[in-house]
Amino acid sequence: MKRFLVYLSLPLLLIGCMSRLSPTRHAYLLQLNEPVKSAQKPIANTLLVAPAHVLAPYAGREFVYHKADNTYQSDYYHLFFVPPAQHVTHLMHTWMTQTGLFQHVISSSAMAKPNYVLQVVVTQLNADDTVSPAVGRVAMRVSLLKTHNGIRKSIFHHTYHHATVISPANADGLVNAWQDAMVAELQALTADMQRVVSKHQA
Repeated sequence: MKRFLVYLSLPLLLIGCMSRLSPTRHAYLLQLNEPVKSAQKPIANTLLVAPAHVLAPYAGREFVYHKADNTYQSDYYHLFFVPPAQHVTHLMHTWMTQTGLFQHVISSSAMAKPNYVLQVVVTQLNADDTVSPAVGRVAMRVSLLKTHNGIRKSIFHHTYHHATVISPANADGLVNAWQDAMVAELQALTADMQRVVSKHQA
């Protein structure tokens, strides 16, 4: 009986050691700097930020690395805290609210009838190790639609792409690179939207 207990404890001891040596998974959320509030009076309209869509290669929570021409690798130990589509939707809604460009910014058409609808498709969200130094890439295909008598018509369409050097060369640096890339793209988008909407309001 004593011998049985000794042998039984060895696997348990090994499992305990392995659990202590296993790397910890780290979950991240992007934190964007607050945009410069528009100096102009808010447009007396309602903007609906539609749920964002993220293309399949980047839709999972685990970070994605482009290692070679046709080789990609996911990182089990570093991931988004929430699915990227959900996270991007929240970031877009918060950004558009903070710009003060529109009088109202909503996330559901059930809240109110929107005058404009912002649609976003993330076509790239990865680390690119095929270049030196490595960069974090973000690309978004954006459409702005205007609603009139219940019919939505596209008035603006553009793809934004930005790459930022990953520094330091680790997961924290990648998150910083993505944050800088997104801010640059959202700043450009805000300027474009202000120009396009002003034209259609005239």
